[in-house]
Amino acid sequence: FYTFTTYMQKYLVNTAGIIGKYDETIDYSFEIFRKIYEINVFGTFLMMKYTLPIMLEQGKGAIVNFGSCSGMTGYTSEIGYGSSKWA
Repeated sequence: FYTFTTYMQKYLVNTAGIIGKYDETIDYSFEIFRKIYEINVFGTFLMMKYTLPIMLEQGKGAIVNFGSCSGMTGYTSEIGYGSSKWA
């Protein structure tokens, strides 16, 4: 993670995400599932957590979080990615 300082922070756009492994749920590795959540869900949260105080202090800013149609539709063999994008 990058270290934030108190410089002007106008925007935060969260677009990062990893798909992980294509596998059936019954065969899906918990380690891969966890890694997907660490990046797709927790990474988004942490970026907002550390950017928001700067924006509040300066009285302005905007945060945009991108999701995925996989979060609404779901696809076979993408249990980690799809569920993380719905979270």
